[in-house]
Amino acid sequence: MYLGYDDLSKAADELNGFPANVKDLRHVQFGSFDPKIAGGGIDMNFYCVDSAGHAVVLARIWSDRCKGMGEAESAALYIPVEPGAIDSFVGRPID
Repeated sequence: MYLGYDDLSKAADELNGFPANVKDLRHVQFGSFDPKIAGGGIDMNFYCVDSAGHAVVLARIWSDRCKGMGEAESAALYIPVEPGAIDSFVGRPID
């Protein structure tokens, strides 16, 4: 997939401080889901699954050859994430 020069910095800004509370939801997308644009994409929703603040990311990935999820070269992943790992990616302490 193709990324803009500052897309990772924008993603870090979006994820800074996640999760702020159990209802916190953050969205990050890289690339494109338009089959007419080369490279494909990834769409990620970060959110908490319980009142203890356990966080996950739902990542939908597909190539530029896909017309939609469920086709070859597409995947949907539900992945537990550690807030500390997000802080490390962001590179900034939580306020």
